[in-house]
Order: sequence, then C-alpha cells, then structure tokens
Amino acid sequence: MTPSLDVLRDAGRISDLDYHLARLVLRLGGEGLDPDERADLAAAAALCSAQTRAGHVCLPLDRLAGTPVLEACEEEDAEDGSGGTEPSPLEGACWPGLGAWRAALGKSRAVGVGEPPTPLVLDGADRLYLHRYWAHETELSAALRDRLRAPDEPFDAAWLRGALDRLFPPEPGDPPGGVGPDWRKLAALIVLQRHFAIVSGGPGTGKTTAVIKLLSLRVERAQAAGQTLRIAMMAPTGKAAARLQEVVAREKARLPVPARVRDALPVEATTIHRRLGAYGRGYVHGPGNPIPYDVVVVDESSMVDVVLMSRLVGALLPQAQLLLLGDRDQLASVQAGAVLGDLCRQATDRGYSAALAQQFADLAGHALPAAEVRAGPTGIGDAVVHLRRNFRFDANGGIGAVAARAIEGDDLGVLAALRDPATLRVALLEPPEAGHTARIVARAAAWAYAPCLRAADLDEAFRHFQGFRILCAHRRGPDGVEALNRAIRGALVRAGLLSGEGEWVRGRPVMVTQNDHAQRLYNGDVGLCWPDAGGVLQVHFPDGQGGYRALLPTRLPAHETVFAMTVHKSQGSEFDRVLLVLPEKVSRVLTRELVYTGVTRAKTEVVVLGGEDVVRAAVRGRVERWSGLGE
Repeated sequence: MTPSLDVLRDAGRISDLDYHLARLVLRLGGEGLDPDERADLAAAAALCSAQTRAGHVCLPLDRLAGTPVLEACEEEDAEDGSGGTEPSPLEGACWPGLGAWRAALGKSRAVGVGEPPTPLVLDGADRLYLHRYWAHETELSAALRDRLRAPDEPFDAAWLRGALDRLFPPEPGDPPGGVGPDWRKLAALIVLQRHFAIVSGGPGTGKTTAVIKLLSLRVERAQAAGQTLRIAMMAPTGKAAARLQEVVAREKARLPVPARVRDALPVEATTIHRRLGAYGRGYVHGPGNPIPYDVVVVDESSMVDVVLMSRLVGALLPQAQLLLLGDRDQLASVQAGAVLGDLCRQATDRGYSAALAQQFADLAGHALPAAEVRAGPTGIGDAVVHLRRNFRFDANGGIGAVAARAIEGDDLGVLAALRDPATLRVALLEPPEAGHTARIVARAAAWAYAPCLRAADLDEAFRHFQGFRILCAHRRGPDGVEALNRAIRGALVRAGLLSGEGEWVRGRPVMVTQNDHAQRLYNGDVGLCWPDAGGVLQVHFPDGQGGYRALLPTRLPAHETVFAMTVHKSQGSEFDRVLLVLPEKVSRVLTRELVYTGVTRAKTEVVVLGGEDVVRAAVRGRVERWSGLGE
C-alpha cells in the first residue's frame, strides 16, 4: 500500500512544501478517485516536487514503480552526510505499480499532457513533471532543434584552411603530421557553420583560448563581407564571468589576426542574469524583447539549469548563434537539470556525420576516428566537440591521472595514483582515526594561509589567497564547510595570524551567497577584508581589470567566510593547490563527478583527505539527473 503524505513527511522523505503541493493537487484533481488512487496521486505529486529539489527535472515513474520506498527515495538532506539508525515507519512500504500509477494519474483533472495547463504533466514515456519544468524543457528543446535544423552558413574553404593553420599551428615537440585530429579545428568548422554549438573539455584543454580564436574567425569573415558582428559573453556566476573576461583580455593580445579583428572582439563578460535584465522574479529580455546580439557565448554552462537556459535561449534573436562552453564531466547545476551533460551524451551516442568528417579531412588533413562517424545526418552530433588534448595535465600522471581514472569510475586506479610516490603532486592523506578531520584541516590551513595573512599589501594577499583552497563535499556536518571554517578561524587566531576581536578583521575572506544587482555582486564572488589607504576595513573584490572594488561590510549582501568552500561553489575557479576534504562516512553526495571537479580545480598540486572506503565509494558513485531533454 502506498504510504500516506503524513507518513512520508513524518519520516523526512518529503518536505512541507512537497506535502502542501500534493494536498493542493488532491483538492484540484482528486474528485472521483477511490482512496487508493488518491494516495497514489498524492505520492506522485509529492515525489515530483521533491525530485526538483534534488536536481531532477521530472519523476520517471517506471524507475520507481513497485520499488521499496526506502531504496528509491533520496536521503533527507544528503548534504550533511548524516544518516539515522532508528527503525523507519516506511520499512516494507513500496511505491505503486506502474499500471496503478498511470491509472490514478490518468483519472485526475490535475494531470494533463501540457496544454491546456495542469499542475502536473505526464508524457508518453511515463515522465511526470511539474508544469513549470515541463514547459521550460519543452521550450528549450524546441528552440535548440530549430537552431540545429537551420541551414549551414557558407564559408570559403581556402580561406578557412589558411586561417586554421595560422590560429592552430603544431605545438612545440609535436611529430610531423601532428598527434591526430586537432579537435579545435573541428570546433572552428562547426562554429562557422552552425547556429548552435557546444565546445566541451576538461580544465587545461584550452576551451576559452580556442573559443576566442573561433570568434576571431567569425569576425574576420563578417568584416570581409562588410558586416558587423555583435558578440555577448556570459557565465552563470559573477566569478565565472570575471574569469572569462580576464582570459579573453589576455588571449586577445596574442591573436595572430589583423588589429581590426582584435578590436572588434568583446571585452566584457557578464552574468546571464544581468544580460537578461533580471529584476525581482522577472527579466527585461525575453521572446518579445530579445537581446541584440548575433553570437552569444556562455562559459561554464554545466552550471546552467534548465530554467535559466530556457530563459536565455528564449531571449535570443532567431538568427543568433548560441555557443556553449563547459566541461561535460563536471558536477551539474545546483538547480534542476543537467543541460550540458544531457546534450553531450546525445551527441556522443549519435556521433559525427560522414559529410562533416569529410569536410574536416579536406580542411585539416586528419580523419576523425572511424568509431565516431555515422552514416547519414546525426543532428546534435554534428554540433558538439569535446577537446581531448590537455595542455596542463599529463593524462598519465599527477592530477591528470587521478581525474581521468575518477571520471571512468576506476576506484582502484584513483587510489593507486594517489598513493604512488612516482605520481607527482597528488597524495592521499588518511585520517588516523575518526573525528580528526577538523584538526588536520585547521593545521593545514594555518600553514597554507599564513603568506596571505602576513602579506604587506592587498595584491600580495590576493595572490597568495588564490594559490590555495580547501574544498569540501558537504556544507553541514562535522566535515562540512560551516564547521571547518569555524575550526580554521580558531586555528588562525591561536597562531596569531588573524585577530580574534570582532567579526570583520584584516584578512577575512568572504564569499557572496546572494545576487545583488545594485552592488554588482553575485553569488560566488569572493573578496578579502583589508584596510584601505585610510585604515578603514573594507571588503575588496577584484574588478576583472587588475584592480578592486571596495565596499563597507555593512553594504554586502548575504555572505559567508570562505577559507573552505564546497566543491560545487568552486566550479569556475582555479587554484595552484587544493586540499579536497571527503567526509569520514559515505554519503550520496559523494560521486566521481565531485572527485573529478575537486581535483581539477588545482593547477599544480592536490591532496585528498579521506579514508580508502570513502574514496572508493565516491569514485563508484555518479551524478544522475532525470530529464527528457536528451530525447
């Protein structure tokens, strides 16, 4: 028998929000249903709501139908890593069978197929949606299909062949003929033709460097035709936008292109919210008032959820090109959906068309791997490129080896790489016994942050602070960010590196946790508390142009201390060295994507703090997001 809403809520399997939404669905659509059908409808509505909070876009009924409730539900607040030992009132309870669930939903006026609108939507693949998420996913998929079906833009093959050789010459030390396909050249071929494209790749594969070169090709072609190309660069967070802007400014100066091309390239990157004109719960730009750009580039797009991506695509001009950059193997967005991952998986399954493979061979002199080429058109397959050559990490050693084995799910390989003394600049540090994590982290922080806190000026302090970071899997619990930041601050005070008097002291790092458009501060922005020229303590944020913006602490939006931060919050950042802190107990938060994302935030050195069983469980786990976008 399906458990009641009261039992599910009392057992912590649904929230108050899920509970009341399900009660509303019963009031709107429970008429004419028998008690068992009402219970099945209520459970489906509550679970559908709960799944969006867990990052899913929909509830796949066939995945849960008939399964034990205790196995199928998400853990309550998995972020804190805790788990109860008391017997559960849900012991032995199961979700309804698929036939019973379909029947109950099919009889309810609160469930429909999308139009006319109903609170819940059930599609032909037994995916149940809240109407809002069904609408956004449907609108996004339709808009992307339209761009994929648009006619390819023409290009001059002789010009492009010379331009590719100029922009992507052989790397020093490469053998004659290169080392195989140059995937950056394939990206250029796709970006010059398609109205929608994805360039994916891990840290060190040169995504941003490649894309500024691809944009220069588009500008060069447009100028030759007497046209002006309007380009917008965006990212999901202020921190990621600032980093994109810095990289583009640096790489523009090195481009082997005419000055007029370089001058026409964009100089500013903003958050997606800011570009869309976010205000309160709405946006200035949308289908009726599109943003006026011909090319829109979105960096760190793995962090963009289905709702925000739908809003962005809906605000584009019909003829505008959308170019997504990101790492398909990174953690997905905190909100519902894994847009980049869904699209990249579809592209991998479909492969490249023989026509595109022949174009590439003619232009670049290399053949694409035969296993990745399919007969006939492949749709999104011809719009996605995954950059595979790493210019920062050796794939067979150090950070590169750990990252590669983690994303493959090779738990024993990850442990072997961390423990191998021949594998430089990576290590595994196992706590000697339970309860020692905070003490170990605090001691490491006192040593690593000392150069920052002893710095003579703000520039030196920021340089040292950006050189090291502590990354955690959890936010709460004894191994989480909140507890560790308290322990670190205490250790720094005892070491005489930080004042213990008052909240705002010289050297305190803070991270903004809520967007404030008026102050131009966004979730994820990091600043340092430091005295200004007059000795007044202010919080200084990099302005993306080599300087800082200073604000009094009283003017800051919601924020928190950030000696340690979650792996999720670290996305889009790079540090010289990283201490990745795993919890002492296994939890659902631990996945191979979390390990991969954590270790690849480091450029030169990473230490993983955790026991063998926890490391193995993390690498064996993986992020799964339920949606229908790929199909």
